[in-house]
Formats: sequence, structure tokens, C-alpha cells
Amino acid sequence: MGKVSRDPIFSIGWPVIKWVEKAKNIWVDEEVEKLNSYAVYRYATFAELIALTEGRITFQSPACWPDKYEGLVSKSLFGPKSKFSRVPIVAKCYSLQYQSEALWQIYRSSGGLARIGIKLHSLIDGLGVAKWPMEGRVFIGRSRYMENSDIRNEIEAISAPRATEPHSVMEGLLMKRSGFSHENEVRVAFFSDKKTLFKSQILSCKGFPKRSVTRVLLDPYLPTWQTDELVKLLKKYAGDDLDVLRSNFDKDPA
Repeated sequence: MGKVSRDPIFSIGWPVIKWVEKAKNIWVDEEVEKLNSYAVYRYATFAELIALTEGRITFQSPACWPDKYEGLVSKSLFGPKSKFSRVPIVAKCYSLQYQSEALWQIYRSSGGLARIGIKLHSLIDGLGVAKWPMEGRVFIGRSRYMENSDIRNEIEAISAPRATEPHSVMEGLLMKRSGFSHENEVRVAFFSDKKTLFKSQILSCKGFPKRSVTRVLLDPYLPTWQTDELVKLLKKYAGDDLDVLRSNFDKDPA
């Protein structure tokens, strides 16, 4: 087996996005299809990790994403009284970046983080077999990294008829500032077929194959005794299905 390439892969600009229906109600950007064998990584809270060990995968309204650097898109397009404010959508982000100090720092909190690894094709297949709480469609696409001025121009150019079309909404969601291209993101969104908004900012989907997760790395910036206890707890809770250990990202490689 050849060595897996972990070189950065960037998705620059605003190309025409070609969507392919991979399974019933699962639409994938052609740029994602090319990366089927790659792993993607989710920097998640421990609550999100625990839910995943129970076969539940969670999503959040883009308007409520905690990352302050997402405001140009998340607040401008999905916030109150914005162009997509009435679109019933929840989403989450994954990174193609194998290791990143920036990602550990951006998403970390006092409670710590877990980096959840999963093959991209396993994520897509898992979303296809999961039991969604309502009828809808899933879209999976590469983030498009653009200059701030270009993002603003695209936001201004969005017309009212496009504001209810999932393909167009997803194109808006995939915009991200070029200064964050190192994150190499893939974004996943669920659109409800109902025209009413979700009752909660969080949507939980059951029946996701928890064995799809390849490895979980725990926050290297937590005290060692805490991650030792978390490893024991997660092993006891999830058994041998979960490969979990403390990340050694912070160690000097010398």
C-alpha cells in the first residue's frame, strides 16, 4: 500500500459547481468526489463525540456557528432578516488538513476538543443510511476560498428567487475568506423539505454508522491526566469500536 499524501489541497475561487446525486437525496460536489479516498477531520466538542459514539450525528444552523471568522457568510446570508434566513438548513464543517495548530486553537474551549477522523466516502455513505428526523436533502461540497470583496459582491448578487433553491444556498454556504484556505474545508448541509424553520438550532440524526470513525485524537492542550481519564471513559463507553488516544501534536518532534 502506497504512502498516503497529506499535502494541502486548496479549493480556490468560484468555479461552476457541478452536483452529482450519489444516493437518494445525497448530492455531492464533483470536487468532493475526486477526494473520495481521503480522510476528513472534525474538531468537535466532547458532547458531539459522545453523541457520535451512540450513532447520532449533529448539525447546527449556520447562523449560530461559534467561529467568529465565519460572520461574513454565516451572519450575512443566514442571520436574522438575511437572504437565506427562512431556509431550513443545518450544516457542519470538516477539514482535509491532517494536522493544524490553527484548527486546534480556533475551535478549542475550556472543556477541550476531540479531532474525529473519518474517510470521506464513509461519511457520505453514512449520511445516506442515517435516519433523518424529516424528509430532506444532503449536500456535500468543497469550500471556495475568495477575497472578502468577492464574497460581498456574491452576497449582493443573490436574487430573491435563488433564496429558496438548495443548490444556490449551498453555493453561498461554501464561500469562505481566502485567508483561511489552510483549513481545506468540506461542508455538509441538510435542507428540510418542509418550508418551516427548525424548532431548535441543533438537529440530531440517528443511525449513523459509528464504526465509520477511523480515529479520535484528544486535545493536546488539556492536562495529560484529563485526557488519560477521557480515554478510559471513552474506551469503557464505546469499547473497541473507537480508536482513541491523546494527540501528540504539541510534542517537540526533535
